[in-house]
Amino acid sequence: MALAPGARIGPYEITAQIGAGGMGEVYRARDTKLKRQVAIKILPASLAPDADRLARFQREAEVLASLNHPNIAAVYGLEESDGLKALVMELVEGATLAERITRAAVPAAEAIGIARQIADALEAAHEKGIVHRDLKPANIQIRPDSTVKVLDFGLAKAMSGDPEGVDLTQLPTIKVDHTREGLIVGTPAYMSPEQARGLAVDKRTDIWAFGCVLYEMLTRRAAFQRDTVTDTLAAVVQSEADWSRLPANIPTGVRRLLGRCLEKDPKRRLRDIGDARVDLDPEADDVRPGLVGAGTTTSQSLPPARAGALVPRRGSIVIAAAGILAAGLGIASLWMLPRFRSPGPVLSLSVSVNPPPGGEFQLQNGSEISPDGRLIVYVAHTGDVDRLWLRQLDELSARELPGTEGATYPFWSADSRSIGFFAAGKLKRVDLGGGSPTELCAVTGGRGGTWSANGVILFNGYNDGPIMQVSASGGEPVAVTNIDQSRSENSHRWPQFLPDGRRFLYFVRADNPQVRGVYVSALDRPTEKTRLLGSTAAWYAPGRDAGAGYLLWVRDDQLVAQPFDATSAQLAGDPVPIAIGPFAAANGREFFSTSTDGTLLYEKAAGRKVHLTWYGRDGKATSVVGQPDTFVGQPRISPDGKQIAIIHASPPAGRGQLWVIEVDRGVAAPFAVRENGLDITAMAWAPDGQALAYSWGGPPNLFVRSTDGTERRLTTTRTSQTVWDWSPDGQYLLYTALSNESIPTTRYALSALPLIRGEPLQLTRGTFREDDGRFSPDGHWMTYTSGESGRNEVYLQRFPDGRTKSRVSTRGGSHARWRRDGREIFYRSPDGTLVSVTVRLSGSAPELGSPVSLFKLPPLLPSAFGQTGYEVSADGQRFLASVPMEAAEASPMIVVTNWQADLAATD
Repeated sequence: MALAPGARIGPYEITAQIGAGGMGEVYRARDTKLKRQVAIKILPASLAPDADRLARFQREAEVLASLNHPNIAAVYGLEESDGLKALVMELVEGATLAERITRAAVPAAEAIGIARQIADALEAAHEKGIVHRDLKPANIQIRPDSTVKVLDFGLAKAMSGDPEGVDLTQLPTIKVDHTREGLIVGTPAYMSPEQARGLAVDKRTDIWAFGCVLYEMLTRRAAFQRDTVTDTLAAVVQSEADWSRLPANIPTGVRRLLGRCLEKDPKRRLRDIGDARVDLDPEADDVRPGLVGAGTTTSQSLPPARAGALVPRRGSIVIAAAGILAAGLGIASLWMLPRFRSPGPVLSLSVSVNPPPGGEFQLQNGSEISPDGRLIVYVAHTGDVDRLWLRQLDELSARELPGTEGATYPFWSADSRSIGFFAAGKLKRVDLGGGSPTELCAVTGGRGGTWSANGVILFNGYNDGPIMQVSASGGEPVAVTNIDQSRSENSHRWPQFLPDGRRFLYFVRADNPQVRGVYVSALDRPTEKTRLLGSTAAWYAPGRDAGAGYLLWVRDDQLVAQPFDATSAQLAGDPVPIAIGPFAAANGREFFSTSTDGTLLYEKAAGRKVHLTWYGRDGKATSVVGQPDTFVGQPRISPDGKQIAIIHASPPAGRGQLWVIEVDRGVAAPFAVRENGLDITAMAWAPDGQALAYSWGGPPNLFVRSTDGTERRLTTTRTSQTVWDWSPDGQYLLYTALSNESIPTTRYALSALPLIRGEPLQLTRGTFREDDGRFSPDGHWMTYTSGESGRNEVYLQRFPDGRTKSRVSTRGGSHARWRRDGREIFYRSPDGTLVSVTVRLSGSAPELGSPVSLFKLPPLLPSAFGQTGYEVSADGQRFLASVPMEAAEASPMIVVTNWQADLAATD
């Protein structure tokens, strides 16, 4: 029932009905509070009982409210009154574009001005992942001052928020079938071919409709309109627009743009509406290299005057590094990627990948594209947990893989059906066909894996160990390579099978730079190895010809490709840059990978400003220490509270270095700056505040540097050591290392290094990884984190004899810290909450109170230098943590299709 003038909905007074449609009536109304005219769309009462429809209506309001652009009709709010739901919108005066076209064809200059504003509106919507789905002249209004407003995003959908793929917030103009796959939503004459077929749509369907609207403005005729709906849909799918109807005097750029927009294959259509802005420039040239790769169009689809114009001239192509392309196409979503199939597009296309909603990429924990180029797997941090996420290139959203909590360094099976990864002290696999992850063997750490077509997995499972081999069905791993300590080798990692499934690449970490680098070996002759490169880990990418391929590696912050014969395992030719860094990296590898179909995935280093912030016990920030920088992590407060040691880095050139901040002045200065491209990873203050112990090297060993600059090396081993604390009496360093260097399957255990005399004391068994140890203020106890219960918990143990041991946390915990008087222990719960436990250490057994939650700590900031952690003031009333000043970069993960075309362009 129509609302009569004078009716009220909240503060809005109805003045007249101005339209009606499947979604409901539209009224002009007066805002009695703000004294302005508005438009109100009301959901029909007959549909109000439909819970699904109401939910969609609510979703439409939220989607529209997120759009704030001068060329989009604004949404002011959502009202409910007497059972009616009303969407309150900007009232746009003026005629629709449909009405304008009815009078006469739009002159080219005017049409271009209108088209620019439509493109701007669509670009703003697409940046938020919103597709209009029903763009047509009737949904475009022109105000008296010539401002264009795109109306009625009623069919729009926030793609990342609705995995169902079809949004029915407005009744469809036509509906072919009630099934999801067969549903057609939109107006037939402006539908894209994929939309007309009832397939899933993305923003390329808006680009098609934009081409239809532009064509109709110039010709006064709908490009595919026929006498019946059936004939119209057939024309959309099968016929070409009549290019002869275009005015002879329109700019060549506009002709080119029409051909690119009305390409029936969405993979070859213009892929970003923002690129239309250049072709709508009357000064546009015939060839724009930066746009050729963004949306190549076949000559058959071009208006005759432009047929063949998109074939680039020899030498005119600018090879755009992927980082630059990503900056221009950063708003693109992954589902718009073309798939490379011969002959493929002329140039490569680079687009960004977004993390899952509410999550962040764990860039140092790895990612990889599947061999068939259809999927990417990566680690993301959501809900304070790291998990594997899977993204199909032709779908709208990623999905998490259950049971992969704590996962690192995923790698694909050769058939792209399974993923290997490291988590909870195990090498695991998860099959995409279903089921929970299964354990293959025990590991300690893990630095990369590779999976052959024969079901053989090579991996580094012990950080400082050799390349190991295990069956893809599990079993006892055996060593394949042998670490040659006489050549200063200390770790073999990041293996990758070559196409024959026999030979493999791997990275050798060594103190000697002449030994460190990328090697090739074979399963049947593992002792025979050849050094190929002096770089960090490389990746083999197959070429278009059998046996011919490339090795991809990083040189001077550039990703380069060098010809490599997989049959002879020999490099040839010169390396050619294909992307600009810096790249996300960890443990001797920058993260990039390729598929067999010509797709490249890589991760950019995503630094963000961080500052140290003090919090009270109520969780309120009280003050900031020092100046913000790209990374300021792992703070350690000096015994007198006057200085704070930090791991400091400023990518791309900066590494993890040890700096000290003067608290009173807020001035930071380097304390220990090491070269050789290796990071300082952890540190601890001497009890008198006159020295710092730290971990550094390849692998990290223990060092001490005094405030006067004197430095000495404390250990020389081939296994990684992480220092945690310095005993109050100054006699011991608490650190984590392999409990037995000769047995690589032994887990990391806590040990104490005597600084005066004696051998290291192993304090825990090493059955499970134990780390993050801290001495009690009296030096007779220590806290640490262990996974022996199946999850991380905080334990309290007598030092040094270990006769008494108690669990401090009750439902998971880590990062234990002491109050200076020893009467309170703090730890971080799995959800990030700071928890307090009172403790009484008198007698042989400690007395522990019940855990009390204080407040939620800022999220841990992952980095190549470890977790940032937090610190506690001496009185236990304040807490120091690293806090990001802004959100993480949304899309540091880049996918490049047909990347080898760039190499061909340089021939």
